[in-house]
Amino acid sequence: MKSLNSWLKFTLLIWIIISCTISAMLTFEPKDSDAYWWAAQHHKGIIAIEVAVSTVSDKGTYGLDSDSYYIAYNKQRTPNSKVLSVFLFNPMTNYEDDIILAYDSGMTR
Repeated sequence: MKSLNSWLKFTLLIWIIISCTISAMLTFEPKDSDAYWWAAQHHKGIIAIEVAVSTVSDKGTYGLDSDSYYIAYNKQRTPNSKVLSVFLFNPMTNYEDDIILAYDSGMTR
């Protein structure tokens, strides 16, 4: 039930942000594409969402995606398992790491 509540909160937050502040919405390819870097650096006024699949490290507290970018988790994970992460960038700034919501395989951070 806790997982369902997290998912409902996440869905509600996405719906509110999209319905209130949307001027455009971006989807982009993996991090090596020009579209990703443009979105990460010039997304003010635009809702940008990143979806990443990472492999958990031996320690279980972080993972690396297919482009070797570091993703920290909010709880201990099983080493070498896969984690699906969804990141919602702050539409009010242009900061590359200004993520206002992160969702990792059943847990909202």
